[in-house]
Amino acid sequence: MIARNSLRDIALLERIAKFTADNTGNITSSKKIADFLKSQKLKGSVDTVQNYLSMLTSAFILHKINRFDIKGKRLLEIHEKYYAGDIGLKHCLLGYKMNILINKFLCVFVPPPALESILLPFSN
Repeated sequence: MIARNSLRDIALLERIAKFTADNTGNITSSKKIADFLKSQKLKGSVDTVQNYLSMLTSAFILHKINRFDIKGKRLLEIHEKYYAGDIGLKHCLLGYKMNILINKFLCVFVPPPALESILLPFSN
């Protein structure tokens, strides 16, 4: 993907990929990502972010889901959702968050009184 599109800023591509992987399923806009990059003291315009997201979706690293207005029966142009193309890629980008998985498992299978004493060590 990098060679095919002759990308110069690979670190920016990696940050955008990590951000979208970490926000999988959330409503995301290119402006939101560009604002995040600015808060991290990185250069990245909205157009650059849109181009990089387009490259990531064309490489099937991300899947873009457009929003649909049910009442107006039309496609909304902004605020789409992105999903990781493979859960293994998401874990590769972000690391395997075992404590989150353990907490989710415990919340489902452990009775509430015992749960409070168990979850305290895992919370950050």
